Amino acid sequence: MIYFTSDQHFGHTNIIKYCNRPFDYSYEGTLKCDEFIREKYCSIVNPDDIVFFLGDVALFKNEEQERISTLIRSLPGQKILIKGNHDHCKNQFYQSCGFLDVCYYLQFGDFFICHYPLTGEEEVNRRVVELIKLYKESGCTTLIHGHTHDKSPPSEEGIRRTNVCVDNTQTDFSPVKVDGIPEKEIEAYFSNLIDNN
Repeated sequence: MIYFTSDQHFGHTNIIKYCNRPFDYSYEGTLKCDEFIREKYCSIVNPDDIVFFLGDVALFKNEEQERISTLIRSLPGQKILIKGNHDHCKNQFYQSCGFLDVCYYLQFGDFFICHYPLTGEEEVNRRVVELIKLYKESGCTTLIHGHTHDKSPPSEEGIRRTNVCVDNTQTDFSPVKVDGIPEKEIEAYFSNLIDNN
C-alpha cells in the first residue's frame, strides 16, 4: 500500500496549542501527543508499505534528538521525506531515522507532491516560488500537500489539492491513501531507491 501523511511535529509542544490537539500544553502532553500519533500510524502502516511524509515531521530541542530519532525509526514502512519549513536538520539525520530519500518535491504522473499548498500567500518564500514554477512547468493538475494543518485551501487555478496533515479532520491523525495515484510509477521510483542504497 502507498500512504501519505504530514505535519506530525514530533517534539513540538506549541503545536498542541496552535492546532488544538487534545493534549495538555506541557512536555508531558507533548510526549502523549507523540505517542498517540505513533500509535495511529502503526495501526495502519505495515513494514512493506510505502509512506510519503510531506514535511514538518519533527521540531525539537537538541536534547530531544535521540528520542525523536528513536520514535521515527520505530514507525514501520518504507519512508520518504518531502522536506517542509520546519525540517531544519541535515539530510543525514533524517536518513539515520530511516528515510530512504529526502527531497523537496516529487512528481508522479499528474500528481505533484510537496509540503506547501502552493497558494499565492506563500510567494514570499523563495523555495515556494521555485515549487510553484516547477508545478506550473510539470503540467500536473493534482497537488498533495501538508503545511495547512486543519485548514484546506480551496482548489484554484485548476489545482486539485489534497491536504494530508495529521490535523486535518479527514485524516484522523493517520496516514491516508490518495485515489488515482499512479502506483506503478511510485513502485518504480521506490525500486530505484532500493537499488541505489
